[in-house]
Formats: sequence, C-alpha cells, structure tokens
Amino acid sequence: LYRWFADKQELLAAFGTYEREMFDHGMSHATVGLRGTEKLDAALRFIVQYQQSYSGVRLVDIEPEVVIAQLANVIPLRRARLLKLLSGANAPVKAATAIRVAVSHYIVRSDDGDQFLAQLRHAVGIKQPDTN
Repeated sequence: LYRWFADKQELLAAFGTYEREMFDHGMSHATVGLRGTEKLDAALRFIVQYQQSYSGVRLVDIEPEVVIAQLANVIPLRRARLLKLLSGANAPVKAATAIRVAVSHYIVRSDDGDQFLAQLRHAVGIKQPDTN
C-alpha cells in the first residue's frame, strides 16, 4: 500500500475520501427520479443500508481518532445534503438531528436497521404507523 501512499495518514485520508465518494454516489443513485417525501425516505433508507453494509472491521473500530477528526468535515456536508430534501422552518434542526443520529449509529454500531430507520424518520418528521 505504501507504494501508492506516502504514509499511514495519507492512506487513511484517501480512504476517507473514497468513503465520502461512495456515499455520495450511492445517495444520488438511491434518490434519482424521486420527489418529496419519497425522495427523503429513500435517502434515509440508503443511510441505514450504507452504514449496515460494513462487514468485518470498520475504520472507526481501529482508528477512532482519525474518524472523529474526519466527522468534523463530513457532518456539515451530510447535513447540507439532507437539508436540500427538507422544507419548513425546522428543516435545519431536522437535518442536523438526523445526521447526528446516523453518526451515533455509525460510532456505536446498531444491528437493528428498522429501529435506526424509525429514528431517522422521526427526526425528519416522516409519519410512521405506531408499532406498539
């Protein structure tokens, strides 16, 4: 690997860039041709699917300090992207809350995708049937 990367930090930075590009491409693909609540819900479903698609060791498990530093750059980008799918006076708060929930699920992995999706939907105000 070090034939292509000068050091560990350069490798980790490149991996972070790759992950962001994969996320952005996947999000675009998941929401293409959709509008309104359908597009927003597709975006939320993609976030859950993407985060749960990791198998084995994740970067946050082996290099947490690197991931935390990268999140400082990623959170505003993801929040801005989600905000474009929301409307209303509380849209910025909804987008910020949903992204923080997603980050929480990323850092402390959850195996319950349905619960994760329900939390994201709640954060952005998508009505769901009561599951009690």
